[in-house]
Amino acid sequence: MRARDDFLSIASHELRNPLNALQLQLTGILRAFQRSPDAVPLEDIHDRVAQSDVQVGRLARLLDNLLDVSRISAGSIALEREDVNLADLVEAVIDQFRPEATPGQITFNTGHPVIGRWDRLRVEQIVSNILSNAIKYGNDRPIVISLDDDHLTARLSVKDHGIGIAPEQHERLFTRFERGVSGARYGGFGLGLWITRQLVDAMGGAISVESQPGQGATFSIVLPLRGAEASAVEVLA
Repeated sequence: MRARDDFLSIASHELRNPLNALQLQLTGILRAFQRSPDAVPLEDIHDRVAQSDVQVGRLARLLDNLLDVSRISAGSIALEREDVNLADLVEAVIDQFRPEATPGQITFNTGHPVIGRWDRLRVEQIVSNILSNAIKYGNDRPIVISLDDDHLTARLSVKDHGIGIAPEQHERLFTRFERGVSGARYGGFGLGLWITRQLVDAMGGAISVESQPGQGATFSIVLPLRGAEASAVEVLA
């Protein structure tokens, strides 16, 4: 009961933050138009709408994570496999996150298309979760994303130069409701990496982390280019 109440308290707080920020931006636009509709600079409107879009994205990711907890636990997430160009998908995810990153912070290294048979939406979710963490904990320092394949598997790595993670915390990162840092400072449900591991496992892949405190972190994901036509996520103990 205590754990449930603590989680509900955290969830309410985390959902309220992007809602408050979104409301602030929209209220600012509305008041500007009420004062002088013809004098509102287009650039100011663009900036406020862009910031609102960032908050909507954060809210959507939080809600998706909450929904996926029950879906994965019930084994009810179906994988709809199709041919996916992972290089193009990663580029698209990076574009979505650029407003949250500092200019030039993210570098993507890939030499050629990497095409595999995966669930496009779930792979996008995996990449989004890892990149979101890199931005959150990266201290505005460079993030390097690398992608390659060996004709059997695709390997994606996301390296940041942020706060890092103590070795004894590495395995806990992939546990539900666990985080390697203080929730009071960085926020979040502690669900993103747990969900990511479940999805990677379901597609026959593997995820790992290399990190030391103060030296950043590198998350590596390996996915088979071709996998069995799985119908649902298998929840690991």
